[in-house]
Amino acid sequence: MACETCDTQFSYRPDKRARPRRYCSRACFGVGYSQAAQEARTKPCANCGKSFAPKVRTVSHCSRACSNVNVQRRPTTKRACAICEKPYQPTSNRQRWCVDCTGSTAGRARLIRYGVSAPQWQRMVEHFDGQCWICRAKPATALDHCHETGRVRGALCRTCNMVLHYVEHPNWWAAAKAYLEGGDDHCAT
Repeated sequence: MACETCDTQFSYRPDKRARPRRYCSRACFGVGYSQAAQEARTKPCANCGKSFAPKVRTVSHCSRACSNVNVQRRPTTKRACAICEKPYQPTSNRQRWCVDCTGSTAGRARLIRYGVSAPQWQRMVEHFDGQCWICRAKPATALDHCHETGRVRGALCRTCNMVLHYVEHPNWWAAAKAYLEGGDDHCAT
């Protein structure tokens, strides 16, 4: 019998249950098996149709030149901002707002979640010289909004913004007052 890799003649004792041997040694088996596996992995290029064997299963193009053909490029034309309507050069196909309206990463999140652009936020913060609209002692860093209507109310410090959650619930006031009037009965010993 001839080896499929090196064409040398070899003999073997056939086993009734086993398949006939195709290779003369483990080295030839490794070479032949890897070649067969590579041939089994060949597929046509998504662009030119030429058959190729990718090193990674997810690759669908035979070369970098073929893969660059179908790449979606950045938009080359200017767009009008959805808020201020000034023209800007987008950096992606999904971008709707200019950098002036989004500001920082936090500004972009504020715009998406509450609809407040960076210039609107700046005007809200400057309303009381950068201070919280309630306590006027700490810098305004949080945007307050009504949870029922979604309406934006003002720029607050984080402490006042957290306390408003309790103030909005009428049962909290009664429970807090009863707690404070309870005297030393509830104090830990």
